[in-house]
Amino acid sequence: MNPHARKGARTTLMALALLGCSGEGSDSDTSAVSANETAVRDIAASVAASSDLRWRQDAYRELDGDDENAERLVATVGKGPLDSMTVRLEIRTSKDGLLYRHEWPAVAYMKYARAGSARDSAAVLRATEREVGKIFADSAFIPGSAAPRYSGKTEADLDAIRYDVAEQEYRVSKSLKRWGPLPVGAYDEINVFARSVSTARIQAIVAETRNMPAFRYYAGGEETYVIAWSPSEGRMVRIAACC
Repeated sequence: MNPHARKGARTTLMALALLGCSGEGSDSDTSAVSANETAVRDIAASVAASSDLRWRQDAYRELDGDDENAERLVATVGKGPLDSMTVRLEIRTSKDGLLYRHEWPAVAYMKYARAGSARDSAAVLRATEREVGKIFADSAFIPGSAAPRYSGKTEADLDAIRYDVAEQEYRVSKSLKRWGPLPVGAYDEINVFARSVSTARIQAIVAETRNMPAFRYYAGGEETYVIAWSPSEGRMVRIAACC
């Protein structure tokens, strides 16, 4: 078995400083120190060799419920100009298959900051480093049954699931990649698809993800999501979304 593929394997953080490179990591699983140190070096080499990355963070967690090889979570931030600097979150299998991808502008972290700070590059970089630095904190990994409380619900966030399914149905209808960017105006059509998502399908997802491990993350502004593996859908599903 991959030494990183143990349930609860530790998280590693690699950050590139504004003027040069520096690596930083933490370890709570001493049983895999040597393997994890190798992983840290590999990640450091990857980041240092990539001129388009400012920060990268990796974690290994069991998310698809098979209790075998853990999934790899990767968060990266590019070095682009302030108005195009993007945070990318990916979840991949032990064989590097893509299970989930979400991208958002780094400046979204400044939505509730002081006026004008979104145009302050140093402030945006500080906020982005802070948020990406804690994206894979232990508190981000929760049981699926805990997801509703992050969207202010008591039972389940039916709307989050409904629109997630509708988005994927829209992608299929347009022959779009599962996790690729959506075209301008897509949400008008997704709203139409949402009306036809059956309650039975939603409830099936609620039932099967309740006992699955889930991952919660903040994408800036009013966007907090909880995702979990849905066996019936064969993919990661957003089971909660909130402000």
